[in-house]
Amino acid sequence: MVKLLRMSPWPSPTDDRNAIRACKMLNIGFITAISVLIVLHEKGCISGDVALLKLDKLASIGRYSKAIIAEAKLKITGEQ
Repeated sequence: MVKLLRMSPWPSPTDDRNAIRACKMLNIGFITAISVLIVLHEKGCISGDVALLKLDKLASIGRYSKAIIAEAKLKITGEQ
């Protein structure tokens, strides 16, 4: 499985803390749902308003820290 993940040109999508730690330890690329949301906004695929609505939804159903949500909001609004 690790060999397959390392060979993939795409990052492994995960929001699981233990999976993220394993990816870092094994030098496997990963991307979180919040990161996908930010990239979609930066590439112009979704507006800032939509990105903020989706971020609020992720915050309500996910286990994200307030700091992570605040940092994502800054990136979406361009205040960082």
